[in-house]
Amino acid sequence: IVATGYELMDASHLAEYGYGISPDVITTLELERIINASGPTKGKILRPSTGEKPKSVTFILCAGSRDERHFQWCCRIGCMSALKQAYLLKEKLGDELEINICYTDIRSFGKGYEEFYRKLRGMNTNFFRGRPSEVRVKDNLQVDVFDTTTNKLFEIITDMVVLVPALLPRGDASELARLLRISRSSEGFYMEAHPKLRPIDGTVDGIFIAGCCQSPKDIQDTVAQASGAAARAATIISKEKLEIEPIIAVVDEDACSGCGVCASTCWYNAIEMKTEEKEGKEIRKAVVNETLCKGCGTCAAACPSGAMQLLSYKDKQIQAMMDGCIS
Repeated sequence: IVATGYELMDASHLAEYGYGISPDVITTLELERIINASGPTKGKILRPSTGEKPKSVTFILCAGSRDERHFQWCCRIGCMSALKQAYLLKEKLGDELEINICYTDIRSFGKGYEEFYRKLRGMNTNFFRGRPSEVRVKDNLQVDVFDTTTNKLFEIITDMVVLVPALLPRGDASELARLLRISRSSEGFYMEAHPKLRPIDGTVDGIFIAGCCQSPKDIQDTVAQASGAAARAATIISKEKLEIEPIIAVVDEDACSGCGVCASTCWYNAIEMKTEEKEGKEIRKAVVNETLCKGCGTCAAACPSGAMQLLSYKDKQIQAMMDGCIS
């Protein structure tokens, strides 16, 4: 079961928002530590630069995600995590705290999420539909945002800015994918065998995927997927024998020249090159491990001599089917 999680985008790459320039520009993860009773401020909401209570906090959603310059996918959890933190700030500091939320779209997709979003809108919270162009660092922070709902440009004067960064695949995801033979999507997350019919299975039998290593998701979906992965693994462990697919690669030993092209192209390491003596000569041949072979056909396509064929899909069989259809 592969459940290696994710990494957060380094917010210092968003130079226009002043992260790393002003201590009052933080990320949602850093705010989570401030709110937490076991955090550095023992749960007291304090402005990092002055140590005083902030009078205004501005959230910038989709900081680096859904962005052509950085990462095009949705982080999925950003909207609701920002709304939750805004609610906690209101709970701790009361209505005297001004909260501004700059968003692209509010994606409240889960059970009860839309109700929570509507509840927060009724708590004197300012919502601006637009991504800020810049955060200027002065005595206070000045946020320029164009609200696409009203078609007006606003300047928000605030004490703290909270960035909601993108969720990324782990830096070592490619190395683990190479070791376990897991496919990856164009974004770098691990790919399932089929998005609807086999959403937990990897492309290799016996490997299952759970959590944000597959794609950004919240805790509910992660727990459900992890439970599914455990159940799928149990179905294998509980069996005395395993059934494999009958369509696998086979070698025509008379045609095989021992060039090794098939072994170099096999993604599953199912082909070995073995040498045996025959009539006083050493002959190198390809041997297919039937258990590891998945019948993908890559070796058959790459074989220059045509010695590698797929069982039940040999060239002569396909040609005969084509002749039958034409006649």
